[in-house]
Amino acid sequence: HLTLTVPKNITATDVSYVVEVSPDLINWFSGPTHTTLVSEDSSSLVVRDNTPMSGATKRFIRLKVTR
Repeated sequence: HLTLTVPKNITATDVSYVVEVSPDLINWFSGPTHTTLVSEDSSSLVVRDNTPMSGATKRFIRLKVTR
């Protein structure tokens, strides 16, 4: 599975993170149907794509950070 590990700034309390996955770089999907939160604490975020790499010809993952 494609996995994204992100270091977090522990002093940035007004920031939210959304991980999105895509099969084609056009359509992006997020949420528990598409991704699994592996771990999150004040210093890091780890999210996994629910689609196995063996089950897709292409997979992409991105992080959206908003304040």
